[in-house]
Formats: sequence, structure tokens, C-alpha cells
Amino acid sequence: MKIQQPPLLDLGSPCSPPSTATHKKEVIVCSSYESFYDLCENNLVEGKDVHCVFRMTRNECSYLKDLLVEKGGVNMTVSKSLLKANIPFLRGDYV
Repeated sequence: MKIQQPPLLDLGSPCSPPSTATHKKEVIVCSSYESFYDLCENNLVEGKDVHCVFRMTRNECSYLKDLLVEKGGVNMTVSKSLLKANIPFLRGDYV
């Protein structure tokens, strides 16, 4: 039985990757908000893509992408199955 990975939400690339065939894409996987912020604040995302494997709303996703671009990151992806509704008070996620 083949295991299928969840689809990714590609939030677009703020920069075009180099057109050379030797470009190697580096992807950092973040498992929490804390790890994402740590990577950004310590300038470890410059020129790299980031994939997030923690739950977030689309608004949070947009904010984190802006932070990534500000710190020199290239692109951010999130598993679609990890996106929460943007109306947390109706879902009971926050009190």
C-alpha cells in the first residue's frame, strides 16, 4: 500500500529561483511557531524555503510568510490538512 502525502499549500515565491541548473533547493521543516520564529530571528532562513507542519489559520499563515520574506526566506509551504478555520471562536479553539 502506497502512503499518500497530504497536499501542500504553496503560498507563492517572493523571489525567483536562480535559473542555473546547479541550484539546489534547501527546505527547512518547522514543527512549531517557536522554531519558525527562532529560525527567522537568527537569520537562518535566508535563501531557503520553509515547510510548516504545525496547525495555523490562513491569517497566521500570511503573517508568517511576511516574516519569512522580511528575513530573506524564499517560499513557505504548509500541509493543507493543518490549516484551521479563520473563525476560531466558533470552533472553540480559543477561549
